Amino acid sequence: ELGLYDCHACHRSMKTVQWRRLPRHGSAAPGMPFLSDGTFVMALALSRAIVPGQAENLEAALRDLHVAGSDSVDNVRVAATSLDEILARLQSQIGKSTLDNQELRILREILATGAEGNFLDYAAAEQAFMAVQMLVFEIGDPQMQEQLDVLGDSLENDERYRPAQFARLLAALAD
Repeated sequence: ELGLYDCHACHRSMKTVQWRRLPRHGSAAPGMPFLSDGTFVMALALSRAIVPGQAENLEAALRDLHVAGSDSVDNVRVAATSLDEILARLQSQIGKSTLDNQELRILREILATGAEGNFLDYAAAEQAFMAVQMLVFEIGDPQMQEQLDVLGDSLENDERYRPAQFARLLAALAD
């Protein structure tokens, strides 16, 4: 089903062809569709911040899912099952008590991931913005709250989304 794929994983604008390999997409070449993974990217950031030992497994499972997505439906099912098992283990390790007072740590992980330029695709950037916004409000930092409008404005139009600009804005927010 093409609705599961993310055109913006490769294309910054649907009118201009641009492409850059992301590590989480495995060995997929230009022209291969990528499954939409914005929510998984946030789960990966959460894992890195709270349960770092699970992050490598989650990243490998996500990469396997992308590779399977350009192969066959059966391989997608196998990879999705493996990813689901890893996410279930992660969920069992992360609870309210685990997350208490960890907002800043999670925020720093998302900001660092974004500042490195890892939110190339629009869907992942949207997920990152929503997570950053929620965490900044939870932390209650008025200076960071003032910067959220500029970050949100950078996502106002998917055709004008610029990953390098988004990375710079996340880096500025981290300072």
